[in-house]
Amino acid sequence: GVATVLGAAALVALVLAFAGLWVTVLSDLRDERDTFFDLEVQGAGPETLRNHLRIRALVLLGFGVLGGAILGFVLSRLVVSLVQVTGAATDPFPPLVLDAGLAAVGAALLLLVIASLIAVELTVRGAFLTASRERPSWRLG
Repeated sequence: GVATVLGAAALVALVLAFAGLWVTVLSDLRDERDTFFDLEVQGAGPETLRNHLRIRALVLLGFGVLGGAILGFVLSRLVVSLVQVTGAATDPFPPLVLDAGLAAVGAALLLLVIASLIAVELTVRGAFLTASRERPSWRLG
């Protein structure tokens, strides 16, 4: 039962990570319209702006996956050592071993990366399609 709950929690965490990255890209498009407008006025074309968004999303995804993997590794080691020490103040029988399930973790991370790349690419391709060069209505000057 514990393994099932932890597996479900891991899947929820992957879905939240995917949603967080996608919402970040969408909010970058919305919140930085004036910056993108300024870059367009200075001569940056739509493809340059799309590449800028792609790079930002890739850097965010890379740091997230790397940081999550490192944090997961460290925390799993700490939890196993803590359980071994406090189990009953004796050596556990059979001994506790860390089984990280690297194949499942790797497959889940690969799925997350592929789904994130597809979502980012579809979102970025739809950006900057209009040739309108109007400033946002809320901006002064």
